[in-house]
Amino acid sequence: MTVSNPKFLWSGEHWILYLRQPGGSINSVSLSLYKTIYSNAGTGIVCLLESDPKYGIEPKLLTDNKEVADFVRKYIVSWKVSPFNETVITQDAKFELTGDIRINPEWHIFYEDQKVIAKWYDLEPCVLVNSPIDEDNLTVAHSLLTFSKGGSVSVNENNVEGELFIRDTWKNLLGEPKSSGCFALSETLATN
Repeated sequence: MTVSNPKFLWSGEHWILYLRQPGGSINSVSLSLYKTIYSNAGTGIVCLLESDPKYGIEPKLLTDNKEVADFVRKYIVSWKVSPFNETVITQDAKFELTGDIRINPEWHIFYEDQKVIAKWYDLEPCVLVNSPIDEDNLTVAHSLLTFSKGGSVSVNENNVEGELFIRDTWKNLLGEPKSSGCFALSETLATN
């Protein structure tokens, strides 16, 4: 399907990793990372991160480009399905993607004296979303989604307790619930 005169906002990757204790209802850690390839604010990486206080991670919006962070905060984050608070503080960080994206990708995130490592593994086959989907005044025009059955987060080499869980919010997009660990490559968003 072709969209006439689209108002393209953003294109890039969106990585999600939420962990919970089995049977729990509150995330022990939440990570949502946007690797921006195109936006009116340029390129950069933005990561929303928070955890149970015992792991020492205060809620943060980490970035290597504050202008992109402001843009993503204002236009891209779907706050109604996000576990993060819109007023989260922005802070400088460095990011490194390692591993094999087909098998075991990892994001290494460095800020202050913290080193956070997020891992996705036991990956499912990719799902191509190629029909425009409208949500929160945005149209997801294209996305290649990979869900994971396994994932972990460590903070300064200490593993955060918890595991992936099934999220009902995927029903709107895919017609069925899916994992709380996934990454979207080649995602393109436009305004409605």
